[in-house]
Amino acid sequence: MTITDDTLGQQFLAAIEAEEAHPTPWREVDDSWCRWHPADAPPGAPFGPADCVGCGRGFTEDLPAESHQRNVGDDEDPAFADGSPVAVCPDCHDRLHQPLPVSLADLVCARRPLCPSCSAERTLEVLWGMPAGPPGPGVALAGCVVTGPILEYRCAACGYEWSDDDTAYSVATGAGGGDRVRARLSDYPPGDFPPSRRQQPGRLVVGRYHPHHVDGAWESGTRHLIIGEDRKHYIVDPSTVRWADPTTDT
Repeated sequence: MTITDDTLGQQFLAAIEAEEAHPTPWREVDDSWCRWHPADAPPGAPFGPADCVGCGRGFTEDLPAESHQRNVGDDEDPAFADGSPVAVCPDCHDRLHQPLPVSLADLVCARRPLCPSCSAERTLEVLWGMPAGPPGPGVALAGCVVTGPILEYRCAACGYEWSDDDTAYSVATGAGGGDRVRARLSDYPPGDFPPSRRQQPGRLVVGRYHPHHVDGAWESGTRHLIIGEDRKHYIVDPSTVRWADPTTDT
């Protein structure tokens, strides 16, 4: 495109500089769905949501709540998006509207633990009792009758349920030879590259326990190995090895 009018050219350059300095939010550019308007903002506290469902930050005057809505389709997990609007901060709302957007499920699960069994990033929070209102995305209602240990997480991919509380599980005394246990990953050696999220120290995994002795130039002693239910191999902290099923004693 050629611009011959000097005034129009200056206006064009000024618009480019203004956009560079203060980019238009993606949520205002993308009008294909979720046609958000400031009037659609959720009600404020104490009547509306207090935290962003994406990053978890609390809403303030400087970080207001906005409503994001998208119909359930092939690109949205029905466990995390049922077509109802959700309250998000402007930063997370922009991420949901980028040209290559994250899904609502990815946004919600980024701050939740991976499934200890299959390693999926599709963790639901289990809510016990009767909620005062809609539970929000990524929440599984468990009812009011507790018949066993209270497990606060459920995997939407494989259905595995667990608690992050290690004390709810008995210490796996004498475990070995392929016993099914749960444990937390040990730290990675100093100087190594930081591990991926799946290999983060302290992450909980479930699988078959195979401790074995190694004697080599670089390592000597007992290696505490778990072959995870996701078929990956993990080196775990032996002090965290517990039986995979929660304690049922009262």
